[in-house]
Amino acid sequence: MERKDTQPYTLTWTISIVALLNSIVSVFVIVVPIAVNLFTPKNSDLIYSIQASADRSIGLLVSNSGTRAGTISGASLSGQIGDTEIDGLDLRVAELGGSATIVSPSETRLFVLTVLKPVPGVRMIDILPCGGAVAISIDVSSTDFLGQRHKDHLPINCVEQRDFLSTLVEMH
Repeated sequence: MERKDTQPYTLTWTISIVALLNSIVSVFVIVVPIAVNLFTPKNSDLIYSIQASADRSIGLLVSNSGTRAGTISGASLSGQIGDTEIDGLDLRVAELGGSATIVSPSETRLFVLTVLKPVPGVRMIDILPCGGAVAISIDVSSTDFLGQRHKDHLPINCVEQRDFLSTLVEMH
């Protein structure tokens, strides 16, 4: 009995598989970036992080992970310290040039927030224990690229931010 040579048959299959894989990779190289671009919203996406307080101010790190610019227009405090309700206490944002500051795509900026005036009725003894009676958040006002206004509430950790919270105390 005569043996058939299988090498041409194997070579044909190998060439076919390589050509098919090459075609699949070529399609993915073109289609994947188009699909990602198609499903990525054309808007800003601001992400906030409260940084350590220094010299009676607090740092707010703002990153824009979106594809368009967004703006920060201000910050305020709200919450409860003891029996005192704080609602919309304006904070001074040193980096605001005019009414808003732009945060470009893929940009991260540090904003320094300070208290403009103390809160009447708040004493140091209300803040120092840092118990459940101290629940304060920074409310950041922003506008996305599509013109939608947002107010994000960022809770403050009392223990980490004692120096900053002490600026709320009314001195007698």
